Amino acid sequence: MCDKTVAVFDIGKTRSRLVVLANDGSTAYAAERASTSLTSGPYQHLDTDATWLWMLQSLRDSGFAASVSDCVVVTHGAAFALLADGELAVPVMDYEYTGFESLNTTYDRQRDSFDATYSPRLAAGLNAGRQIFYIQQTLPSEFARVSAIVPYPQYWAARLCGVLASEATSLGCHTDLWRPVDRQFSSLVADQGWRDLMPPQRSAWEVLGTVLPNVARPTGLNPGCRIHCGIHDSNASYLQHLRGENDRFCVVSTGTWVVCMAGGHELDNLDEDRDMLANVDVFANPVPCARFMGGREFALILGDVESMDDPNLDHARDVMTHGRMALPSFADGGGPYPGTRGDIINPPKTTTGRRAMASLYCALMTDACLDALDASGDLIIEGRFIRDSLFIEALAHFRRHQVLRISDDSAGTIGGAKRLIDWPKESPALPPVYTTAEPSFIYRQYRDRWRKALKQYSANEKVRIVLDGLRGEDSFSG
Repeated sequence: MCDKTVAVFDIGKTRSRLVVLANDGSTAYAAERASTSLTSGPYQHLDTDATWLWMLQSLRDSGFAASVSDCVVVTHGAAFALLADGELAVPVMDYEYTGFESLNTTYDRQRDSFDATYSPRLAAGLNAGRQIFYIQQTLPSEFARVSAIVPYPQYWAARLCGVLASEATSLGCHTDLWRPVDRQFSSLVADQGWRDLMPPQRSAWEVLGTVLPNVARPTGLNPGCRIHCGIHDSNASYLQHLRGENDRFCVVSTGTWVVCMAGGHELDNLDEDRDMLANVDVFANPVPCARFMGGREFALILGDVESMDDPNLDHARDVMTHGRMALPSFADGGGPYPGTRGDIINPPKTTTGRRAMASLYCALMTDACLDALDASGDLIIEGRFIRDSLFIEALAHFRRHQVLRISDDSAGTIGGAKRLIDWPKESPALPPVYTTAEPSFIYRQYRDRWRKALKQYSANEKVRIVLDGLRGEDSFSG
């Protein structure tokens, strides 16, 4: 058994993971489960009870709990816990809940402008301020009991150590609650009377306290185990590669969401209608971002084929030369092409061909996000898609003017979380440079044709005659 280990909980929208890291940074233990939501009660909400039981059980089952010196929780964004006397006053809303229609117009009049928050108007509950406003208006008795509004990573930290906090990366991820340039809460927070409900802000790496006895006993955790404040998951991915304040680089964090984060870039290129926004890093500096629901769209294109491990390089040429392509968008979570409905032109004839098309689609969408950001400097890919060789190969050709580097962290968040535990720490080493293997012209031709097809679409409805014409073509030569 290791003399000293650290535990990282990564509570994602699709899956949750526990990773126990040894002194040398290697994985000593890992466990995961599907993240679940419930439709019972006043609205669709995250199954926090099941997550908590799994967290305790997985720590106990790891066999390393007694040696864990530090613990940090990383979570997805757009989730806040509303607490009354330390317990949930209402369930933690799932950001995919869509029952806001009756209050959307009223809420939109309350929220700050995009040039103040750099938080675009997003679908469903992806703006966390909309969630809080909805609960305040529809459940006034329950909201009257609320004593604290806590970001999701800090909710779990509080359950582990009993100390409430908030933190910049979760406050500033398209919530409508934060003005990143001013580094202060938005006027929405003050106007709605929420300011006094926000716990004190702490840095992501800070130790909030030690584990509570009622957590240490059932898990076997060392009573002296330190609980760190925690961080938003995309920002953990970004932190893993952050080297200096003036460093121009771009991190592509891939998972349920593909989030492109342009370090050292200006905010001038942000377009709220294309799901572009400013996140904030652990130092509360604004970071221009563009994103789309890449992992979700990949799965929707594949249908009942779930694996992302097969790169399908042998089938890529068939897909590209015969103009087989997926056109956005397949998920309702935003992205660079709003108002379009996903469709497939000249569908592949095999399952593996469909996989190749899905990988190419995600690379094309990522490339579009990076163009929108006018991204420059080293391009670092991390997260689930580093296992997808075709995605990497295609993106390398699309971004041939940038140096492409591939992280070895398939979770993306774990390296950033580890850096928090070791804070302060010297700048991390850059991931290795990726070198393309295939001729690039076919990728460029495919991208040009994909973009040409997109130009034939109206803002809100696809022009069917164009689709019919494209479907009739079986091959192209550029």
